[in-house]
Amino acid sequence: MSHTIFREGRVHVCSRLCETCIFRPGNLMNLREGVVESMVAGALAIEGVIVCHSTLDGEEHLVCRGFFERHPTSPLQVASRLGFLEEVDPPPGTREVTLAAQFPGNPGESPGVLGSNGRREGRGGDVLR
Repeated sequence: MSHTIFREGRVHVCSRLCETCIFRPGNLMNLREGVVESMVAGALAIEGVIVCHSTLDGEEHLVCRGFFERHPTSPLQVASRLGFLEEVDPPPGTREVTLAAQFPGNPGESPGVLGSNGRREGRGGDVLR
């Protein structure tokens, strides 16, 4: 099982916002205040991305469309300019459990942040393989 946004020579990005995207207005995931900002700051600090939460349980992760549109990191810009982006429809439906409930630690420690190496950044900066 490969939990990476980069596979088959391409960076896989949601083709549209998922139904409960953390970048939609209204806090549809019921996240604690500051969680999204912390996730964005963490991803930008490592030139990484935020993974679409609706793909976290599956085998094929996608870059969150909301993050992609708002934060064109250098690796995403390079992939785009070289034609290495593949847009994929997000899975239908919504998640029953919120990220805040699943990962009650520091908001910046969510497993939804991938570094520029395509690996998930874990608690305390450890890379999860």
